[in-house]
Amino acid sequence: MARTVNTRTKYVLIGSDFSQQEPRLLSHYSQDENMITAYKQGKDLYATIASGVYKMGYWDCMERYEDGSPNPEGKKRRQSVKAILLGIMYGRGARAIAEQIGSTVERAQEIVDDFYKSFPSVKTWMDASLAKLREKEYVEDFYGRRRRLPDINLPAYKVSRLKPIATAENFNPFINCSDREVQDLLVQEWEHRVREKVAASQQRQREKALQSGKPFKENDEMSNRLYETLAKEALTKGIKIEAFTGRRSQAERQCVNAMIQGGAATMTKIAMNKIFRDPILNQYGFKMLIGVHDELIGQCKEEYKEVCADRLCEVMKTCVADIVDVPFKCDPSIVRRWYEDEMGYSIQDKLKGLIADGKTEDEAIEILRKKNPEFNDEQFQTLLTIE
Repeated sequence: MARTVNTRTKYVLIGSDFSQQEPRLLSHYSQDENMITAYKQGKDLYATIASGVYKMGYWDCMERYEDGSPNPEGKKRRQSVKAILLGIMYGRGARAIAEQIGSTVERAQEIVDDFYKSFPSVKTWMDASLAKLREKEYVEDFYGRRRRLPDINLPAYKVSRLKPIATAENFNPFINCSDREVQDLLVQEWEHRVREKVAASQQRQREKALQSGKPFKENDEMSNRLYETLAKEALTKGIKIEAFTGRRSQAERQCVNAMIQGGAATMTKIAMNKIFRDPILNQYGFKMLIGVHDELIGQCKEEYKEVCADRLCEVMKTCVADIVDVPFKCDPSIVRRWYEDEMGYSIQDKLKGLIADGKTEDEAIEILRKKNPEFNDEQFQTLLTIE
């Protein structure tokens, strides 16, 4: 009987993700010279920012020293600044950032303030973007794509009647006029009351800020609690109080976020379009499969994996070079399966560790099988033999 020969062509998956895509776009938007210079010199932005915030050397804020030795404290500094920078871009406040980096709210606010002092162009750009949003009620990314955020111009609150006194069909001015006047006076009374309460609350906040030496900023959370308290009482009088501070604050946060994350989405779509049309990638049969956040994944024949990986990175990092003046970097990866290569290497490392601890190979495999029940016997054996 003739032997069957497997002639199936072998393919590999090639992924390439943008390195620090959103911070690089922030550098472009703000035109901060220190941030742009760091990228043009091939430096790590998070370590560069940490160096300015913590007033320490660049390598003291890297995960490893220049000689390659581990730097645990530098890793902590870099991760803290990364969390804060991403928090600023995503519109998070000091409280949310403090929870993420495991510090007090005061300490998180200090680091945020130090960041703005070290990179003032970022704060200038953010303030200018917010002012433009209030004027036009939309923001634009670097490519001109717009997002409307009309809530930015909502009033802090609105006082109105809970139910209208009359409709066009049954309104009689001789009968209903007095009731309408009473209701309008009641609305005016509550408007005056809300203004007084809000003014008193803001005055207390100003005095507290003055005592602490910090600039005054209205506390939306405190204002919302005040509006809720007044609204409950007003309902018993047939008056409705609607607070819009939350929606207005959300529009403020989305102002920067929409430009940076929206710009990243635009950039990724431009890259996908250029990959599809690239003559070199087409020549070697590269096919786009999927995009995952800031990573694009495709496939090609195994024999062309190196040239396709290099070309994919080149197309991605230069896809907006004619618009954005900050250099981009891409990190490629080549695997045979969607996730088994990485999982296989991890399990093999754990296997070696267990054997080094005195377990037999069979005992070690049995331990790992129990810890990874999602794989059947065939899949688990494949993971152990991945090279």
